[in-house]
Amino acid sequence: MYNPWSVVRFVEDLHEDENQFPSSYWANTSSNSIVKKLIERADEETKEEIGALIEGKNIEKPVHPYQNTFLVS
Repeated sequence: MYNPWSVVRFVEDLHEDENQFPSSYWANTSSNSIVKKLIERADEETKEEIGALIEGKNIEKPVHPYQNTFLVS
């Protein structure tokens, strides 16, 4: 799964070089302080799910589709 920003960046890169491979566009763009705050404020169920993900387990969540429009120049 890719986030929209990474998809847009890849399309831009691909436009410049048709042999381009996707990159880690979000790597090293911020600290984990926001994530830490969210985990500290999370309820017990959410903390257990995060723990399961860290252990390499799977969790299931519903996806609610919505429409987004992105402009690429």
